[in-house]
Amino acid sequence: MGTAYDKNGQFDKAIECYQKAVKLKPDYHLAWNNMGIAYKHKGDFNEAIKCYKEAVKLKPDYHEAWNNMGNAYFDKGDFDEAIKCYKEAIEYKPDYHEAWNNMGNAYFDKGDFDEVIDCFEKVLTINNDDQKALRNLIILYSVIKEYNEALAKGEQYRTKWPDRWEGYFFSSDIPLINYHSPVFKLHFFPTAKFFINV
Repeated sequence: MGTAYDKNGQFDKAIECYQKAVKLKPDYHLAWNNMGIAYKHKGDFNEAIKCYKEAVKLKPDYHEAWNNMGNAYFDKGDFDEAIKCYKEAIEYKPDYHEAWNNMGNAYFDKGDFDEVIDCFEKVLTINNDDQKALRNLIILYSVIKEYNEALAKGEQYRTKWPDRWEGYFFSSDIPLINYHSPVFKLHFFPTAKFFINV
């Protein structure tokens, strides 16, 4: 029931269900993780982190909970702690491309663009059909004014997905676009974050 309440936006009811579950079975790591998700959806990142910590204490190799904890730290603006969590997730599941993507996002917000490139390239090594990672690289190379790299990635994007507008927009007029302009950021990234965590 907790999952259904969470998906329905009834986060307090979801939390109540998970609290009952862990009261009956304190070592139920899935319930701790899901309770963390409900707290995060509610915007209570500190409580979410407490739940994720309990989940990984019970099951240290629970890579999804490490990733979720990283996302909660990311949303708090604590990118260093987020990166630590994503690294834990990857330690237990090296091909966990969601954690690689999210770590790239955290490095981006820290301004460590070399690490961002490494993370998104790793995503594409794991899953070369990941549109977000390739699109993110196009944008990133444009932001750091590596236009030849951006154009090359744009060509890859157009070759793989010729019917997607992003490959044409982000690569055709790259030198003409001011990626730092508030209009660009608000239009394409209304949450004021360049990339999306998964």
